[in-house]
Amino acid sequence: MKVYYFFDFKNDIEKDKLKKNIVYFGDEFYFYRQVRKLLKDFAIRNSVEYEICYLDEMELAKGLERAFSRSFFSSKRMVVFRNPHKVKFSSKEKKMLLDAIKGDNFIVFEYPFGYNIFEKGNRKNLENFLIDNFTVYNLKKLNEYHAFKKVAEDLKRKKVKISDNCLSYIVKRYDCDLNRIFQTIENFLLYSINDDKRPVVITLKDIEPFLFYGSDYTPSQLVESILNKDIKKVFEILSVVQNDISFLMSVMGLLSWYFQKFFFYITMVEKGEEISQIRRKLKMSERSFNDLVEKSKNFSILEVKRFLKSVKKLDELFKSGSKIKDVIFQKIIFQLLFFDVEYKR
Repeated sequence: MKVYYFFDFKNDIEKDKLKKNIVYFGDEFYFYRQVRKLLKDFAIRNSVEYEICYLDEMELAKGLERAFSRSFFSSKRMVVFRNPHKVKFSSKEKKMLLDAIKGDNFIVFEYPFGYNIFEKGNRKNLENFLIDNFTVYNLKKLNEYHAFKKVAEDLKRKKVKISDNCLSYIVKRYDCDLNRIFQTIENFLLYSINDDKRPVVITLKDIEPFLFYGSDYTPSQLVESILNKDIKKVFEILSVVQNDISFLMSVMGLLSWYFQKFFFYITMVEKGEEISQIRRKLKMSERSFNDLVEKSKNFSILEVKRFLKSVKKLDELFKSGSKIKDVIFQKIIFQLLFFDVEYKR
């Protein structure tokens, strides 16, 4: 049984030679994001209907029924099964899956980030079946040499020049984590969006203020704590990342996405728009929309408007090339946590 890797997958799918039945897992989140995007692009490019089934919310048998079905809009369908690591896989599901992989539809199994299907204790009936019958891709983290080469090639294509010393330092600092490496460089490029502020060649001195400072926390964890108004957790994370401008910039970006959606949802509800129509206009899955609605209940329209106004000012500072102090981010976050809410929905 042969195991393939990210670049094998990328090479196949860009040539429209995607294997019909695939499973992937691994510990490089950047590759997860790339694979998801490539699968969607492939489906659009080849007029294949694309659907995601979350197996932590439905039984495998029910999801497989979709893999059998024909689409009204295209001749083929791609069904992506996420979080299959805890599903029931009896003889019934095995027979259904055997029949499904003989059909024309694309079947994809995506395991949670960091989950290894070959590890002892993880390899159960379903995993054994997939290993024997599917094309297996391990989206594993690159070593130092290949991580450096990958980032250097991508930056060259984008016509971004960076010194070898600087790039080597970032790769080592983040232990070859491509997601953090690219995020740091993108944050710097965003900050220096004005040509007169951007150096011809990025050096370590230029990018050092944008480095993440060895935190085990992620921007998403802080955002989740803020949206849930978990004050204790917010202070716990801020005590570690409060001076990490790059980290806090990422947090603001994620919060902006949520609050723009909150504003649209709240105003549409107040106008009497039907919930199903709001979800359709937001182009969100039922799962994501329900999560958004639940989180929006923690904020009034006044809080939402004030946050969006603060972020707009922050964005203007970035674009002007001004240096941003960490206290500005903290002030915006504290306003969200301690705003004197006039009403709740």
